[in-house]
Amino acid sequence: MLTLFRLGLVLWQWPRVEAVDGLWPVLIGGLRIDLVMIGMMIAIPAGAGPFFGHFAIAEKMTAWWFRTCWFLLLLLEVSTPQFIAEYDTRPNRLYFEYLRYPREVFSMLWEGYRLVLIAAFMGLGLGMWSAFKLFKSGQPDAALRWWLRPVVSAVLILFCVGSIRGTLQHRPINAASVAFGNDAMVNALPLNGFWSVTNAAYLTQNEKSSFDLYGKLPIDEMNEIVRRAAGIPEPMLDPYLPTLHRQTATMRRDQPLNLVIILQESLGAQYSKKLGGQHDLTPELDRLAQEGWWFERAYATGTRSVRGLEAVSAGFLPTPAQAVLTLPRSQTGFFTIAELLG
Repeated sequence: MLTLFRLGLVLWQWPRVEAVDGLWPVLIGGLRIDLVMIGMMIAIPAGAGPFFGHFAIAEKMTAWWFRTCWFLLLLLEVSTPQFIAEYDTRPNRLYFEYLRYPREVFSMLWEGYRLVLIAAFMGLGLGMWSAFKLFKSGQPDAALRWWLRPVVSAVLILFCVGSIRGTLQHRPINAASVAFGNDAMVNALPLNGFWSVTNAAYLTQNEKSSFDLYGKLPIDEMNEIVRRAAGIPEPMLDPYLPTLHRQTATMRRDQPLNLVIILQESLGAQYSKKLGGQHDLTPELDRLAQEGWWFERAYATGTRSVRGLEAVSAGFLPTPAQAVLTLPRSQTGFFTIAELLG
């Protein structure tokens, strides 16, 4: 089922998949990721089966367990095409972030994607009908001999653990293990929807709160320190915006100048001759240095490019928490230099 859905996504996005020769990497990587999820889902009944598989109640519980797993896998796969259409990736943390507002989300979906919702519910209904056909409640297995039970259980658990780990390397399989090109959406196709959502939920455990890490300081005292260090004169113009102040331009122009900001990914000073590099690899940037502001003593605002992006666009200092530009609702609600210039 997962492979068929993945093939459907590949056909839908074939121009992008073909551009990176991605058919076999998507299918082979997808099989590895699918085995991870299947290993997790079968581990408990597989390990317990040799000991309890001959009881009728265990057989019925196992059937319902697999029906539930099938439904969850199917739900995320049915949700994936519209999610890709909106966000150009498989379902991620946004999928469960918005579940905190079920009424608003469902009303929005019903108004804007009514036909898609109806088709999705029909697909889920058909899928659940197939689940009851595939995972029927039948006769319990015959009891294994007592000495065989731990042996068979150990073999099955070992198989599940190997499937879940997905590799013999020192790190378990992850999204980077099946990424192969420079198209992020195509790199997401080997994943399955349930894996990407549960992995996103798991990663939220590692996010740190800035409030828990920084020392405590009274707000008035903090504002006073910042205003004094920045040379902001009294009186305060707006208590809600304590650093707001008016700065008179030293030069008046009849026509305001445009501001162009160039953000270049992973460009070290060694590549620019203007900054002391060995080779003349950035002649156009070096030429622009004669016409604009060129800072020769600049310091990084963090260890990742996204920290520089949020610092330049919104003035954020680096924090131990997740970068603000990657947060789900980061498009509105705070100052940006674009808003100021607008």
